[in-house]
Amino acid sequence: MTKPLILQKRFLPMWLGQSFGAISDNMNRQLLLIGVQFGIITLAGVENPEQAVPLIGTLFPIAMLIGSMYGGQFAEKYDTRLMFRRTKFVEVLLMMVAAFGLITQMGWVIVFALFGMGLQSSFFNPTRQSAMPKYLEPDELVRGNGIMNAGLYGCILLGIGLGGSLILREDDGAFISAVGLVLFSLLGYIAVWFAPPSPGTNPDLKIDWTGIRPTIVMFKFTFAEQSVIRPLIGLMLFYFVSTAITILLPIYVENTLGAGGGATTVFMLLFAVGAGVGAIIAATLARGRSGLGYSTAGIGLAALCIFLVYPLSLDLKTDVIAGAPLMDAATFFAQPQARILGGALCLSAVFLGIFIAPLQAAVQRRAPQERRSRILAVGNMGYAIAAIFGSLTVRLVTDFEAITPELAFIGVGIILACIAIYMVIRRSTVPAGQFDEMLTNYT
Repeated sequence: MTKPLILQKRFLPMWLGQSFGAISDNMNRQLLLIGVQFGIITLAGVENPEQAVPLIGTLFPIAMLIGSMYGGQFAEKYDTRLMFRRTKFVEVLLMMVAAFGLITQMGWVIVFALFGMGLQSSFFNPTRQSAMPKYLEPDELVRGNGIMNAGLYGCILLGIGLGGSLILREDDGAFISAVGLVLFSLLGYIAVWFAPPSPGTNPDLKIDWTGIRPTIVMFKFTFAEQSVIRPLIGLMLFYFVSTAITILLPIYVENTLGAGGGATTVFMLLFAVGAGVGAIIAATLARGRSGLGYSTAGIGLAALCIFLVYPLSLDLKTDVIAGAPLMDAATFFAQPQARILGGALCLSAVFLGIFIAPLQAAVQRRAPQERRSRILAVGNMGYAIAAIFGSLTVRLVTDFEAITPELAFIGVGIILACIAIYMVIRRSTVPAGQFDEMLTNYT
């Protein structure tokens, strides 16, 4: 009897490596965002935490943007297992740096580690993404991406929960967080040692260190593959929206809802749970198809859920008085409207999880093997740019009083609705069967 995909050696070490990394990475990011927003972690020279939070959110994608100029080249040239081991070792070192910053209360050291993790991810992500079509068959890619995303979002959930709750502990939160960061990164490093070897798809490639020239070449490769561009743009918009929501939530919860860090963490946990559930649903529904039909439905339903945030916010809106205590999570979620709001955000994440997995599989399946890693690196650069704009867009909310946090969710819903409308139109214009084609004779 064949083992389930998640238990097979060609998948499990890669899945564990990404999952443990997601715990430590998001734990570090969340404790920094919550800690800075609520004054627990101080950054020398920064007077207004609300303006610092969106800028901190841009550091990770900026680092990914810089590193992706080289990450795709390395992933294409070198053995996949070797790249896994090297990138995860760097992650362990960076988590040690973050742990040092936590214990010594040096906020900028933690920020430096976050930036370093962005660079590390720019090498790990193209390696992991290009490994999927190496290790899996074409008809397994949607399922594999769904399982990978489910693990990713589940571990994001755990990382957010640990980071957001531990940083609020008054006595030992920093120390326990520091130990957790290093422990989870070590577990990921151990896991990838068991990944199967897989030679680079272009071992004769000479690494171009100039930066600009290889980036231009990678973009030419990508735009030459028209079938890859559309799903890449869809993924970029996903990262724009998801980053904006993540950065917006702490500001929205405090300024609009009058609740504290505990309520923010619960909302982020609900969002991560929903995304994980959506990924599992995507893996289950595809059954040998490309899954793009389900992706279309998912993005449309996500837009409807996000639109609900605004009217629910009107019922929950609180006049926050400077210096007044904020509601804790239990008090806030005792309100029925608050629970409905949490459900709407969770459902939006479910549908976004259904949306993303088929697009990821389409890019991996359609990109030519000899250029796949570099095309995926271009995708990472695009996602990073989208995430940067997502973070900076939230800055508008903090700088202009006319744009309230709850109104910003209307903008997010409009973006999602536009994607859904485009995908419906696209489905009606391509030849029958090619939009959501069968990849095998799977029944």
